[in-house]
Amino acid sequence: KNITVSIHTENVFYPCVDSDIKSLFKNLIENAIKYNKNEGTIDIKLTETKEHVNFVVKDSGIGIPKAHQTRIFERFYQVNKTRSKLQNGTGLGLAIVKHVVSYYDGNIVVESEEHMGTTFNITLKKPKVS
Repeated sequence: KNITVSIHTENVFYPCVDSDIKSLFKNLIENAIKYNKNEGTIDIKLTETKEHVNFVVKDSGIGIPKAHQTRIFERFYQVNKTRSKLQNGTGLGLAIVKHVVSYYDGNIVVESEEHMGTTFNITLKKPKVS
């Protein structure tokens, strides 16, 4: 697909179960690739504040129709079943992302416009360290 990926990170510390966070990153980045256009772009940002860690994945892909945006985090939900089958999708990726975000007392916001791309913005609260 010849996708250009830009990564902007800070040296972020977040105490967590590695496999959870890897799963979150993996699913969002795989979707950004899978549903992107040829010659598309993906921008990834990882930043932190004193109280939060923020992870943003923005792509220039096919976008998600407004009518489907409220359901994309449901287990097995697929916007386009035909396309998902061609891409080997199961409809579990974003449900896993939502579960991990909830487990770590976080928030996820999706902004998407058809044919323009999608942005996932995840904010996780840092646990209090004593």
